[in-house]
Amino acid sequence: MKKTVCVALLLATVPAFAASPATDSFEVNATVSGACVILNSNNLPFGLYNPVTIEGAPETATESSIAIRCTSGLTQVSVLLSEGENPLASSSCAQPRRQLISEESNKITYQIFQDEQRTKIWGCDESNAQTIPQFVSSIVPVTLNTFSLIPGGQNIAKGKYVDVVNVSVRF
Repeated sequence: MKKTVCVALLLATVPAFAASPATDSFEVNATVSGACVILNSNNLPFGLYNPVTIEGAPETATESSIAIRCTSGLTQVSVLLSEGENPLASSSCAQPRRQLISEESNKITYQIFQDEQRTKIWGCDESNAQTIPQFVSSIVPVTLNTFSLIPGGQNIAKGKYVDVVNVSVRF
């Protein structure tokens, strides 16, 4: 009888085992934020400008580009260009009036446009920003062309002229 009780007590202290294998699960998640990056904003090289011709100072045009990549699905992304570091006193974001400046503080007025016909000024206001309706890829960038013009008829002194324009992306 003692042996039986011992065996019964040993069996009572052994834990019951579940079927093998035991399983569980866990969630894997990520949150994707809306983001944009300016991959490049290329210089606008007017090159050598000759204001002395038989017809007077001619118009001079050039073009360049800005490449932007944003999170796929972002909509109504605005790309804005500042007035530059040397704007005319009457300049504003809605009506930018840009100037190149020389080391001697001589100035040349110029403008940056969104279109090849050079009719739509590109500025730093929502009314004249370039808008990208929707990004369909986070991998493939969108390239925006910039078209610029030095109007003819300016009395310009010899020298190297420079301006710096900032690019901003709102999303």
